Amino acid sequence: MKRKRTSIDDLTQSFSPEALEIWRHICLLYHEGYDESDRMVRDEAIELHNALGLRPWHPLIVDVTPLGMDEDPPVDVDASRIADWRMVRGIRANLILAA
Repeated sequence: MKRKRTSIDDLTQSFSPEALEIWRHICLLYHEGYDESDRMVRDEAIELHNALGLRPWHPLIVDVTPLGMDEDPPVDVDASRIADWRMVRGIRANLILAA
C-alpha cells in the first residue's frame, strides 16, 4: 500500500488560530506605521514566536527579510544560523499566504 509522504520542504503549513491572529495584529501595527524596532511589535513577535513553537535561537519573524526583498540573509547573520534564518523566512512567507 502506497503512502503519501509530506516533504519537509513543502511550503504549505497550517497555523493555529492564535498564531494567525497575532500575525494579523503585527500586520496591522505595520500598517499603522510601527516597525520592527517598536516595543509593541517586538512584544507581539515574541508571542508569535512562542505560538509557532520556535526555539530561542531562531530569529523572530519580524527580523527576517520581508518578501520581495533580497533572498539572501543579511551579511550580519552568522553562517551557522543561515539555515534557521531561511526556515523562519519560509514561515513568514507562509503566514503571509495564510493571512
